[in-house]
Amino acid sequence: MFRPAGADVLRKSSNPLFKKENIMKRLQKNRRIALVEALEGRTLLSGSPLILNGTDGPDKIEVYYTQLAQGNFEYNYNVNGVGGSVFDAVPSKIVVNAKGGNDKITFFSLPFTVSYIYGGAGDDTISLPGVGQIYNTTVDGGTGNNTLLAAMDKGSSSEVYNARFTDSYEVTDTTLQKFFYDSTTTLTNHNAPVIYSNIQTLTFKTNPKTGTVNVRSLAKDCTTTIIASDSNNVFNIGDGNFNDNLLGHLVLNGNGGVDTVNFNDLLTYDNANYTLTSTLLYKSGSPSIDFANMENINLTANAGNNGINIYTVSSVQTVNVNGWGGDDHFYIGACNYAANISGKLAISGGAGANNQVQFDDQDDLGADAYTLAPGSFSKTGLKYATTFSNVQVASIAGNMDPDRFDVTPSSQTRFVVYGRGPSFVPNGDLLNLHVNGVSNPTKTTTLPSVGYYTFGNRQPVSFNGIEKFALVGTSITMLHLSPGTLTVLKPQSWLSGLFL
Repeated sequence: MFRPAGADVLRKSSNPLFKKENIMKRLQKNRRIALVEALEGRTLLSGSPLILNGTDGPDKIEVYYTQLAQGNFEYNYNVNGVGGSVFDAVPSKIVVNAKGGNDKITFFSLPFTVSYIYGGAGDDTISLPGVGQIYNTTVDGGTGNNTLLAAMDKGSSSEVYNARFTDSYEVTDTTLQKFFYDSTTTLTNHNAPVIYSNIQTLTFKTNPKTGTVNVRSLAKDCTTTIIASDSNNVFNIGDGNFNDNLLGHLVLNGNGGVDTVNFNDLLTYDNANYTLTSTLLYKSGSPSIDFANMENINLTANAGNNGINIYTVSSVQTVNVNGWGGDDHFYIGACNYAANISGKLAISGGAGANNQVQFDDQDDLGADAYTLAPGSFSKTGLKYATTFSNVQVASIAGNMDPDRFDVTPSSQTRFVVYGRGPSFVPNGDLLNLHVNGVSNPTKTTTLPSVGYYTFGNRQPVSFNGIEKFALVGTSITMLHLSPGTLTVLKPQSWLSGLFL
């Protein structure tokens, strides 16, 4: 196993693999191997290219740069077990032509020159020591199902921690690049990029103390997996336009620490459906995004009229969803609210004029108590109340058991209560309407257990499938006298008794 430069000062290898007589025996034994000129240690004039050619079959090609004692250095390479070295010379470039076959190409350390890796035909696996490069590295997987890995081998990873620097990473559909903030100079610098194409699987690890990962775009038909450090990481995804930018499948792993993912689609205008769970985000028409170990999840939807489904929030997560523009409909809870929404959830309808939210508990079992108040929803077994803003209609879909609904009318949001079952029975669903400070509560029934309340200073409260009613608290009765006289507010006390 080759060891990378940087861990220790490596001595020139005494491995028999590099002895001339053994190389010649290998060449005579296996005539399909095509290598760089002579395969023993040799002198290369600086400025000459180092070209490694594979075969039309499966090849194993390896390159690593080694720092030696007394400031000397060496490039070592091998193709299918037959290798050589370049001593104290910097090639103008390193070119790997893997040709056909399912090839495995590995750079164990960062070369101090530009590199070009061509996978050719076949399903190739190309491994780099890290995202941050000293000089540009170009990777073309060629045809086939190709994999690009960076910093996935712990023993050869160049992604190491330095307290002086805070690293960040940027991903596009053609490049990977590392940036670092220098706390001494207070400047942000960047490494040379990895430029890639014809890659179907892309996976890389960040360094042990990552700052931010910006995913601006993803290659079409490519699965990109980003594995972050155990520190507190921030992922920024989409660059405002899922439709044009996120053309491939994305997988995020926050690992340890408190990690945040920000999904941003605010620059698009299509009417879309978003589905968010504790481990997945899917927008209709776009590839899904899978994520793990994310404690903070923020989604900004687009300017269209959207359906936003929030199915699950884990107990360790804080989730914020903003509908942005358009008239958005939020569906939350996946029919079992307390079981599925275990963490903190806040939603905002955004700038739309008819934003609606439904708190869905239809499949839950057992009699529950639901509480709906201005900007807040809660129920039996829910650890954190769900908060909402910029919403014009908020509704509860209760379960089939006899439930209690405690509702405080809002001046901003119309409330709707669906009691569902059991219908038309004495011990059915109860609506407690809290009327402290509410003027002129007036009930209208259109069908048995169906109707609405109106108020002088609040938005209406509608009900469906409610068998019992009570006004709780002290309302205000507005007495309108003759024209030009003052309006007199008369407090009216209500007991918690029932009325039909």
